This record gives sequence, structure tokens and C-alpha cells, in this order.
Amino acid sequence: MYYKDLEPDAEFIIKKDLELYNCMLHKAFKICFDRAYKDVTYSETDQRMIKSFYGTSDYFPLSAIYEAKALVKSL
Repeated sequence: MYYKDLEPDAEFIIKKDLELYNCMLHKAFKICFDRAYKDVTYSETDQRMIKSFYGTSDYFPLSAIYEAKALVKSL
């Protein structure tokens, strides 16, 4: 299935999900980077912070956190 073949509602939903995921990835990267290189400690876990900030279920935050950790590790 191609993006151009989707109905307008589905296009909008997919676009919003991708934007949300990118925001989560950015925030997760900052958290992971701060922990790894700036010795910052947070009172909550990565997952709990991302979930509470964006108000989502587990799938998107966990995926963003794992990707962010991989990016930080590759530095």
C-alpha cells in the first residue's frame, strides 16, 4: 500500500503518528544522552517519563527509547 493511495483520514492519522514518534524519539534521545554523557539522574524511568509526557501506551515510547539508546551507543 502506498501513502498516496490512502484515504485522507488515514493519511492524517499516519502523519500525526509519525510526528508523535519523532517527538518521542527526540525526547528519549535527550534523556539517554544526558544519562550517558552528562551524568544526569532522573527520578523516573525513561519509559515512565515518555509515557506520562505524551500520554500514550507502551509501544511508541518503548520503540523510541530503544532507538534512542542505539543512537547514543553509536556515538
